[in-house]
Amino acid sequence: MSEPIESVHLLHEPGLYAVRSGSPSVYYVDSRDPDKPRYLRARGNGLSITSHMDDGWHDLVMLRLATNVNGKTVPLHVEWTLMVGAGHYFETRRYGHPNGDVYWVISRDAWEIERLDAMPPPDDLTMRERGW
Repeated sequence: MSEPIESVHLLHEPGLYAVRSGSPSVYYVDSRDPDKPRYLRARGNGLSITSHMDDGWHDLVMLRLATNVNGKTVPLHVEWTLMVGAGHYFETRRYGHPNGDVYWVISRDAWEIERLDAMPPPDDLTMRERGW
């Protein structure tokens, strides 16, 4: 495992990142091509909401922090930053959807951000019960 990351701006430090939280699901963000950032939510077993958007890569149009990080308010204009202690809004597009083309997914507050060299094998994408 690499050194812990507290905060990373995805466009200034392009890479492949895993974002873990209190959910068994894990978010992966790939900004190695800064012109085409993308994300994948690998749904874990247990207490994790199911979405038709799970387990597939989606264009990442925008990434924003939630307004509260470890009990402190952060500016809403913080964009493209992953931060430990924050929930994240992942914006993608769903063209032709009755509710509009913009689709947001919000994560739980991040406990850990890890920079990866490559995607884990499919059996290791999500968090294990009571451990990683």
